[in-house]
Amino acid sequence: MTPLLLGLSFVAIGLAGWCLHARLSMNRLTRQIEAERGEAAARQQQLTREVHHRVKNNLQIVASLLSIHSRAADTPPSRRAFSTIQRRVDALTIVHRNMASSSEAQAGLSLRTLLSELAAVFDGEAAAQGRPPIHLTSVAGRVADDNALPIAFVVTEIIDLIVNHNPAAVIALTVVQSGGDGAATLTIAAATLCDSAMAERLTGGREARILAGLSRQLATVIAHDATAGTIALHIPLSAAA
Repeated sequence: MTPLLLGLSFVAIGLAGWCLHARLSMNRLTRQIEAERGEAAARQQQLTREVHHRVKNNLQIVASLLSIHSRAADTPPSRRAFSTIQRRVDALTIVHRNMASSSEAQAGLSLRTLLSELAAVFDGEAAAQGRPPIHLTSVAGRVADDNALPIAFVVTEIIDLIVNHNPAAVIALTVVQSGGDGAATLTIAAATLCDSAMAERLTGGREARILAGLSRQLATVIAHDATAGTIALHIPLSAAA
C-alpha cells in the first residue's frame, strides 16, 4: 500500500469513527430531550391536578358556607335560591374532583361517573321530596375536560328546573351512542317537561339563555320535546372508558 493510500485509509477510519461518535452523541441527546419532555409533561400534569384539587377544596368551603347560611332562610323562595346555588357549586366541585383524580393514561373524564355523581346531588333530597332517585343509564365513554363543565351545568340546570317546578317529579337520565361519529345523545326525561309553563321558561326565560350559552360551548343544540317530555343534546365522546 502506498503512503497516499495508507494516509487516505487512516482519514477514512477517522471519519468513520467521528461519524459513529456523532451518531451516538445525537442519540444520547435525543434520548435526553425526550426524557426532559416526558418529565416536563409529568410535572405539568401534576401541577394541573394540584390546581384542580385546590379549586375543589375551595369550592367545598363555599358549599359549607352556603349550607350554614341556608338554614337561616325563612321563606320558600330564599330556600330554593340557596339550593339552586348549592347545586351549581356541587357540580363545579364534582368536575374539579374528577379532574384532580384523572390519570395520564386516560384522557378526559368518565361520563358515567360524572353523571352518577351529579344525580347523587339531587338524590340526596329525593326522599324528603317524595321523589324516587334519578334513573341513570349511560354508555361507558369519556368526555374531554373542556366539555365536562358545560355538560355538568346543562344537566344540573335542567334537573334543577324540573325539581323546582315539581319536587316529586320522576326523572330519567339516559346516554346512548349516536352512530359511529364518536358522539352520544344525552336525554333527560320527565313528565314535568310537558307542562306549558316549562316550555315558556325553556324558550324565553332565564334558563333558555343559560342553556343557549352552554350549548354554544358544546357546539350542539339542546332540543326540547314538550310532547315526549324530554330534553336532548348531542355530546362528543373522547374515548371508551
